[in-house]
Amino acid sequence: MIFLYLLLAHLIADFMLQPAALIRWKRQSWLGTAFHIGVHFAVCLVLLLPYMPNMTVLAAILLISAAHFLIDLAKLFFEERTDRFLLPFLVDQAAHIGTLALGAFLLIDATLNIRPVSIVMSFFTWLYTDFTFVVGACLLLLITYFYELIIFQLSRKKNTVFKPNFWAMAQRIIVWGVLFGLYLMLGVYNIVAFG
Repeated sequence: MIFLYLLLAHLIADFMLQPAALIRWKRQSWLGTAFHIGVHFAVCLVLLLPYMPNMTVLAAILLISAAHFLIDLAKLFFEERTDRFLLPFLVDQAAHIGTLALGAFLLIDATLNIRPVSIVMSFFTWLYTDFTFVVGACLLLLITYFYELIIFQLSRKKNTVFKPNFWAMAQRIIVWGVLFGLYLMLGVYNIVAFG
């Protein structure tokens, strides 16, 4: 489950929280990349907050962040020397996913320690530990931002900046919502019917 939260943090920070101005800053200076890594670190920290305080989790987040910094610098280096951008993007994402998998493997012994103290906290505890919710959120980000980025990388010219097609993303969100809703209804039906 911790891998899914690391993946969700990556998808949020790498796609949703990386506007065009930050992409331009990353191309101009390593400080832009450092700021981007700070965003990644913060999102990871927030999503793994129920595991805190745990120095092993904190160390893993720091190592993942450091690896992300180096991977992004390498991608920027190769992008400056090519006219084809899909391969560097896919290699970059594969390296990030590999780093997240390694980090999750190192955190196998980390235990979830949530003690709900109210009805509101009970709801958040349920939401945090619900596998279906986390997978659904990851899939939502993959079919919206990741898919848009693939389309962008295929038609990209040098030094252009990603501008998502929010109308197309909204259409995919609707399809995702219908399919995910059907999946949830079938899951509830199976629980009720087969107990």
